[in-house]
Amino acid sequence: MTEPTPAVRNLVVCLDGTNNEPETGTTNVARIYDLAQKNASQLVYYDPGVGTMGARGAVTRIGKALTRVAGLLVGYGIKDNIEEAYTWLSRNYQKGDRIYVFGFSRGAYTARALTGMLHTVGLLRPGTENLVPYAVKLYAQAGPGAEAGPNAKDAEKKFWTL
Repeated sequence: MTEPTPAVRNLVVCLDGTNNEPETGTTNVARIYDLAQKNASQLVYYDPGVGTMGARGAVTRIGKALTRVAGLLVGYGIKDNIEEAYTWLSRNYQKGDRIYVFGFSRGAYTARALTGMLHTVGLLRPGTENLVPYAVKLYAQAGPGAEAGPNAKDAEKKFWTL
């Protein structure tokens, strides 16, 4: 007996721009998120832009404020946004799913980096989220626009799904 083919789903990733968050709702990315159907056949992820909150690792009010300002001025936190979106995809992706990525402002940069990373190093299997920093490192070593390198191809045999 053959297993039924799972239904193809849409995975929609919305990455907003600097200092933009869902409450403002003023960017097209926020509008896409608001208007997108959210159900079993279409999963939707939204990440506010850099500079909306302090860094995850900042524990003091001053630390949170400084990292928020750094996000506003120089984009501090983009790497975290890439890792969070990549982790969401790795947890939710099933073979055959379609991935749609939208970004605005620095969120557009984040979207390009995310899709470049997917192209270059692939997507980790669910349950291997602890390897996300390794995947980011592989992508950074390869550089934008690179094809999958030998390290990525070796790792793909063990951990990657896409």
